[in-house]
Amino acid sequence: MRISRVEATPLAIPLAQEFHWAGGVQLGANLVLFAVETDDGFVGYGESVCEAPGAVAEYGLLMARQVVGRSVGDVEAILRFAFLEGDDAETLAAHARRLADHDVFYVKVGRRRDDDAVVAAVREAIGPRKLLRIDPDEAWDAATAVERIRRLSIYDLDRVEQPVPHRDIAGLAHVRRKVDVKIAADQAVYAFLCSAWGLNVNTSAGSATAPTTRSSR
Repeated sequence: MRISRVEATPLAIPLAQEFHWAGGVQLGANLVLFAVETDDGFVGYGESVCEAPGAVAEYGLLMARQVVGRSVGDVEAILRFAFLEGDDAETLAAHARRLADHDVFYVKVGRRRDDDAVVAAVREAIGPRKLLRIDPDEAWDAATAVERIRRLSIYDLDRVEQPVPHRDIAGLAHVRRKVDVKIAADQAVYAFLCSAWGLNVNTSAGSATAPTTRSSR
């Protein structure tokens, strides 16, 4: 079975439930719907949440050139990704339990609530084998980020996304040097318009293990 075609459709959709994060309230989402078709007629779907769907669709189609024509078994497996929603630890943990068949669980932190309780509840809900990632959405300065990440690392974090303001590349590099958890750059990459220069600044400065890309069900 080989991949025969990849299609990308930019979309803007309203959320069924308001999503609260460190930067405010989100009522809708921009995303790209990807359809991957095989020569046997099977079609699989995935989505990438993003700021600029048109640009991400074009980038996705460029990536697709590397997989079209290849055997499905030759392509690295894509983990099932769960983006948890809720305003308290109990709600987030309940959502995690409903998505127990997923592989990666992603939770927002850095808001005016008990991050320790939130992360502990989600880890208990998903068990020890699943990957747990947190995103403070630029909520912390470098010193606070180091302290919080060290404290929350007892819950076996897979990675932390954009813990400091996106323009603080030096601060991001400081955090990466001081903690054992992988650090991902998100807004810090977008701030440089996802250019090769922006990626080079982040990686050469030692500020991040990798840029964040999102592909979810």
